[in-house]
Amino acid sequence: MTPEQLQYGVNKMQWYCEKFGGESRVMPMISRLSSVFESIGLPTYSLEGNTGPTLDGHRLAHFMKEEYSQSHQDVFMDTIMIDYFCNSKAPCDETALLAACEKSFEANTSANAEEQKANLARAEEVLRDKSKYRDEVLAQVRDVQGRISGVPHFIIRNEDTKKKVEFSGAQPVETFLDAFEELGGEGLELQ
Repeated sequence: MTPEQLQYGVNKMQWYCEKFGGESRVMPMISRLSSVFESIGLPTYSLEGNTGPTLDGHRLAHFMKEEYSQSHQDVFMDTIMIDYFCNSKAPCDETALLAACEKSFEANTSANAEEQKANLARAEEVLRDKSKYRDEVLAQVRDVQGRISGVPHFIIRNEDTKKKVEFSGAQPVETFLDAFEELGGEGLELQ
């Protein structure tokens, strides 16, 4: 990728057509995902905008969980997923990534304005320092490489029994409920 593509990404529709074998294969996918998004109350699914590198987003997600909480990471991930799939924002858009951090801080803390500003400054430091959390994220990638072919990809693990269930893509609520039931309900961790 060129430096410009690394910063702004590449046209999402064009990239999906190249990846999945043309517009005739992508259009039914758009229709199906639009229906799924609508059925669960999400904004309209869109292939407008750009796609691009996700390493910075993964580094920030790791930062949110490590330095704050799982809930911080959840709000951050929900925000960047909606931004990408519905709001035409590239996963390498630094403004969108920092806005997702800010939304997470607002949703998860009762910190005053100065503390919120300090939290956001910490996130900006992580974004600027490309080495921060890089090794940890790349280790996670190596751990799942070859098993995951699409996003979102869910790994639900029961830490007590060490059993896990994995699945990819938009799924109905029943898929999650079945996985929780299969794993026993206690000691579960969603990754």
